[in-house]
Amino acid sequence: MKRRTFLQQSAALSAGALLAPLLTLATGKQSPTIMIVSGWQDVNIGDITHTPGLIGLLRKRLPKAKLILWKKSESEKVDRLLMKNYPALRIVHGSYDKDLVPQTEEIKQAFSEADIFIHGSGPSVVGADNVRSWVKQTGKPFGIFGVTIQEVNPALKELLQK
Repeated sequence: MKRRTFLQQSAALSAGALLAPLLTLATGKQSPTIMIVSGWQDVNIGDITHTPGLIGLLRKRLPKAKLILWKKSESEKVDRLLMKNYPALRIVHGSYDKDLVPQTEEIKQAFSEADIFIHGSGPSVVGADNVRSWVKQTGKPFGIFGVTIQEVNPALKELLQK
């Protein structure tokens, strides 16, 4: 095995191994309800695969957890693919107003049910306002998984410090 391959695989395994204990610690539950915001776009296989990758990791490490996906892109084809492979997954769509108040009952309901919120993979914290909405409405814990953060502006720094 090449050194680079070993390091990449070791890093992925370490992140996955730490995920379950961290979520259990953050929520105080062995089987939490986890809300994920992800699925920024459905234009190519690379963008599409980040969401089921995180769902698969959560399923493997926390098999009893209930997962709610706040999917940002609305593609029935991709939604059907996700549901085919993860039949227990609940997918919700919707937005929030300028005051970060959810505009659909399904998002409001998901906020009340979920114990923790995870911002899924992206080229930056593209769903920062989704996280802000979560924090403002619930005060419950959140995390960010698999996100490249190159610049931290004051507003993002304030959010991440929470």
